[in-house]
Amino acid sequence: MAQKKILIVDDSEDMRAMLESRLAEEGFAAITAPDGKEGLQAARKHKPDLILLDLNMPGMDGGEVGQALKEDPSTRDIPVIFLTGIAGDGSAPNQTSVHEVGGRRFLYKPFRFEVLLNEVRKLA
Repeated sequence: MAQKKILIVDDSEDMRAMLESRLAEEGFAAITAPDGKEGLQAARKHKPDLILLDLNMPGMDGGEVGQALKEDPSTRDIPVIFLTGIAGDGSAPNQTSVHEVGGRRFLYKPFRFEVLLNEVRKLA
């Protein structure tokens, strides 16, 4: 069976490195992107089995990426798990709005890797 490809889109280099390393230990192939624009390009190029997408990023945020993925026939069926912290203004994303832009799940940072891994295994 071929390795499942997971695209990690997060502006935090530490988060990308941690997820890439931990997912590799679990047998997944990780592709990373540091921002929404590069993440969207990587999704179109690599057609990953799953996307882990940070919601709060400068420039093109995760919601905009999710909407673009949903509108593109070549990427609309790729499952997305949004990863998010509390915004700078203290607000939290609305789960309904995340689903509207194509998210299948979302997890608040910090999260336990085992919880994320369980969701990855369900969706990838």
